Amino acid sequence: MPLNTLFEIPFDNDNEWKAWMLDHSLQHDTIYLKMASLGKPFIKFPLTDSKDPNDKDWMNNHQFEHEAIYTLLGLVGMPDLSSSDLDDKQQWQDWQQTHQDVHTYINNVLGI
Repeated sequence: MPLNTLFEIPFDNDNEWKAWMLDHSLQHDTIYLKMASLGKPFIKFPLTDSKDPNDKDWMNNHQFEHEAIYTLLGLVGMPDLSSSDLDDKQQWQDWQQTHQDVHTYINNVLGI
């Protein structure tokens, strides 16, 4: 799934969130496999188990995984994706854009 499609899920839609969780987790799996092939595996967190966008455990685990990716690739400036209120439409939209930018950056660095 292209990244721009992955990050075009509507605000406050539980069914779309569940589908997004799977697609997003597959994106993380792709990153993991590429990094492992480069000798830079990282600790994977469960990223398909949240039914609520504001699940703090999920948000923190997701943040930790992104920080590990940035660190292993020698990247700086990983934004905080764990503190947004995803029940707020503007914060949701900002989070989606920032998150898409992070994935695009990582994929470009890895040549995915």
